[in-house]
Amino acid sequence: MPHPTAADAGNPTTRASWLPDATTWQSGDWSLEVRDDEIADLRHRGDLVLRSIRMVVRDHNWATPELLVDELTTNDQAVTLTVHSEGYGSSVEGVITVSVEPDGALTVDWRGRSREEYLTNRTGLVVLHPPTLAGTELTVLHDDGTRDALVFPDTISPHQPVVSIRELSWETGGRTVHVAFAGEVFEMEDQRNWTDASYKTYCRPLELPFPYLLQPGEALAQSVTVRVSGTPNAPSLAATPACHTLRLLDSGRFPDITTSVGPFDIPSAPEIADAPWLASSDTLLIEPNLALPGWVDLVRAAVASGKALDVRLVLPEEPESHDAADGLGATNEAALDACVAELKPARLVRIAVFSPHTHTTRPGPTAALRESLSRFGIETRVLGGARSHFTELNREHAALPGRSDDPDDLPTEGIVFSMTPLFHALHTHQVVESVAMHAVVARDAVAIAGEQPVHVGPVTLRSRFNNVSTDAGSEPEAPPSDPRQTAPELAAWIVASVAAIARPGVESISYFEAFGPRGLGSFEGEAAGPTPAAAAFAALSAVSGCPLWRLDANPGDTGHPVWAVGATTANGVVVFLANLADEASEISVQLASGERTGPVALEPWGWARVTMRAPGLHD
Repeated sequence: MPHPTAADAGNPTTRASWLPDATTWQSGDWSLEVRDDEIADLRHRGDLVLRSIRMVVRDHNWATPELLVDELTTNDQAVTLTVHSEGYGSSVEGVITVSVEPDGALTVDWRGRSREEYLTNRTGLVVLHPPTLAGTELTVLHDDGTRDALVFPDTISPHQPVVSIRELSWETGGRTVHVAFAGEVFEMEDQRNWTDASYKTYCRPLELPFPYLLQPGEALAQSVTVRVSGTPNAPSLAATPACHTLRLLDSGRFPDITTSVGPFDIPSAPEIADAPWLASSDTLLIEPNLALPGWVDLVRAAVASGKALDVRLVLPEEPESHDAADGLGATNEAALDACVAELKPARLVRIAVFSPHTHTTRPGPTAALRESLSRFGIETRVLGGARSHFTELNREHAALPGRSDDPDDLPTEGIVFSMTPLFHALHTHQVVESVAMHAVVARDAVAIAGEQPVHVGPVTLRSRFNNVSTDAGSEPEAPPSDPRQTAPELAAWIVASVAAIARPGVESISYFEAFGPRGLGSFEGEAAGPTPAAAAFAALSAVSGCPLWRLDANPGDTGHPVWAVGATTANGVVVFLANLADEASEISVQLASGERTGPVALEPWGWARVTMRAPGLHD
């Protein structure tokens, strides 16, 4: 049995978990956690029923004011949160009460008001259903009294799978879950589109006008009541092994692991070329926003760095037509030509052009890009897709270049989209739970792409821009940074994310930015140098393009917190392991060809790199 020939761990130093403190509450058969403003992990007799119930406020641009807890009280009968919102001009305040009724039902009740006039797209309760319900039959009582037999979608639903909801019920684990909604009409969306680990039932329906105005003192009230009936299936009595074994299958090509430079925090060419954490990553993704004067500096620095370039152009203004090649307008045509001229000396491996409004590629602008490349004698792959989330790719892929009956509408040579786990909420659990959804999104993206390769990224913690803003014509602003960007745990997270996304059909994954507050390193002040995640990035990028070994069962399906991915190199099979849990874990890795490692110890939120003998070699 081959044993590891080399191993180096990336375990964080002893420190508090990056997960927030939680208050656990139990009453009767029910238990849950209170995490800041969130009522999380609602369990009945230990079995997870709902991922979360929260009260949310969204402004007219879908931005989310922070909901602060002024007071938390608990007793045997109830949990009470007194809350108020801050940010984006909001002044919503009220009380969230969780209680268990005499008949055993659990109720979450929200009562509040807005102190001032406030323009909102949504203010009220949302319910998050766990993604493990995918494929489960669902009964819906609609607001008009009719019933439907539906299903929690398996393939990610691009649009609302359930509308006009008064009650939902489904069977899981031998029991029936019944959820009743009051105070507003609710509907459901598939939040896996944004890599959230949930289906979300929310109010109010999007078919109603938004934004809408909250009047000062206007009463706000909704409630959700959950009942569970039936006898649960008997749990497995099998003992948990001291050392868990992960099995890897040889499956395609390890994706190119790259990073990016956006239109803000632009490094110099020497900084890009000399950063040690970028040494093994030959390709740099850049996002020149042609509406910003700094795009020229970005392109010139990237070209001068000597890196191969993956370019995602953003037009300076909205095309007059998304479908006609002559619909760009003089401003866009001139800007496009100016950027392509700057790219002529570059090693240009792929390029795409996006609308500043829809954030997707369209036949007209893509045809104009091809013409511009031809005028400057540049040959490269032209991509299509969305620069925002998988959501827009999922909803708009039929309108992408090459998908119409027009013979002049040429197909693209790759599909792109980005990922942002903190789009809907800023909790660390959101970041961790998104990893399993990376695998689901990658699966569906490969299906949409067909024979075309998929390019994922940039993958960032927070959104690079607000793609759902209702304000037109505003100049792009630098996106917010996140304190978890420099957390030691993010190193394990990036390893797990690669393990989730890597599959046949995925050609590249781009993570974060190379430098700056949203980056893998800094070029300023005392913080100059790499972040903890940079070490994991450098190790992963070093095996770009090698034969891939991927998990035969995702931890998101099995519930085990350790992810693994491997690559065949000249020195053997390099396996990366990541533990996304507060508990240490002991792991063994077995290749489908039979080779197996001895136990590898992983600290909480740690990662490791282990080199195994290549298949076919024996002691």
